[in-house]
Amino acid sequence: KRVIMSLLDMCANVIRKNLLNIDLSTANEDAIDKIITILVSEKDLTGPKLHKILTSSGGVMTRLHLNDSGNLQSNDILSNVGTLCPNLQSLNLERCRQVTKETLISISKACGNLKNIVLSRLDKAVDDDCITAFSINCPLLESVKLTGCFAITSQGAIALAKNLQNPKSTS
Repeated sequence: KRVIMSLLDMCANVIRKNLLNIDLSTANEDAIDKIITILVSEKDLTGPKLHKILTSSGGVMTRLHLNDSGNLQSNDILSNVGTLCPNLQSLNLERCRQVTKETLISISKACGNLKNIVLSRLDKAVDDDCITAFSINCPLLESVKLTGCFAITSQGAIALAKNLQNPKSTS
């Protein structure tokens, strides 16, 4: 069975291999999303690569999906997501186990435009304080996914329910 890559896939692969030497300032969000998806799927997303992507093109990004990016070891970069991506509306950090509670609270304070957040399977980083921070600091939140976040108690769930103004989905 022969696999034919789309032009976008081929370009994203070339960019992935030369990422640190390429100017991404004119790339559109779909292209950036594709590059991140390839980097994550190949376990090749590192702190320097994410920093390059976010500093070059974060201003156009409304979504950032880093789910299962185990090689990403820098909470410093993630703490600055709000500054680097001021228009961010959707953030997926599912299975990014290196993310700390402090980083998540920092993200909540800086990303007030978030509408969708996935924090599933972040072990102990997601607790009542973290959920309360997102529910207070992100008034546009519509969808929150917390599957496998066992440190959340009824207190965190109540804070989330009380502060969400436009809930569409929580799990």
